[in-house]
Amino acid sequence: MSVLKSVGGFAAALLAVVAHAAPVLPNITGPGWTTDRYEPASWGNVGTYQGRNNVLGIGINSTTDALNRPGGQQGNFYNTQGRQIGVTGGTGDSIAADLFLESSWANINAGAVRSDLWGRAGLIGNETGATYPIIGFTNFGALGARLRVWDGDIGWINLGTDVSGLFGTWVAFEIEALASGYNFYVNGSLVFTDILIGSAGGGFTNGFLQAFNYNEASVGLTNNPAYTAHWSNPLRNQVPVPGSLALTGLALTLLAVAGRRRKSAA
Repeated sequence: MSVLKSVGGFAAALLAVVAHAAPVLPNITGPGWTTDRYEPASWGNVGTYQGRNNVLGIGINSTTDALNRPGGQQGNFYNTQGRQIGVTGGTGDSIAADLFLESSWANINAGAVRSDLWGRAGLIGNETGATYPIIGFTNFGALGARLRVWDGDIGWINLGTDVSGLFGTWVAFEIEALASGYNFYVNGSLVFTDILIGSAGGGFTNGFLQAFNYNEASVGLTNNPAYTAHWSNPLRNQVPVPGSLALTGLALTLLAVAGRRRKSAA
């Protein structure tokens, strides 16, 4: 019976992905995305990657190092490199995207990496009171590989999520707008709630996908290797590749079998 419950639970969880309401962030490889802060070395649809289709690749390399940027754009602010897009959403809406955690990112000796999903809430065209919730991954610093969120009142908060089993997998990030704050999710589980005074909430005006170039004086690195952060639309928004279709079919079959066995036992 315990095995049956586990199988049924797995299948139900998989199918729940489809039932969940779609976030407001548009297709991440579609039109309308514009440079935020500084354009990364590359931004584009890489096609199929690690079982997902229409995957976005954000490339960071020496062409966007501080020393290779124009005057006035060589400071730390421009180390964050990515794009943004306008969105329309209210309280209860969310922005979501999935990041593939490369196995090589587990050790900073292979290179420092950072990539994040950002949101913005506040008046359009007015930064007074605007807030920028962030959730993402980095392996830079003494704490090593970790997931973290940005709380506008506190700063970076490192999550307690164990990332050791996440390398080589897609990790689902989601930020939900509350009336006065945000909920942050990793793989569907709530990992942090920001309800402090400075978190406006109330709905998103923009979504962002970013990566970070560590080759800048204030960071202390000069020869950090190139890397590409691969982002996917949330699984529930994906047109499944053949393997995913087979898995979904298996889930439906398992649910049907579990249902029949429960009836027989009744």
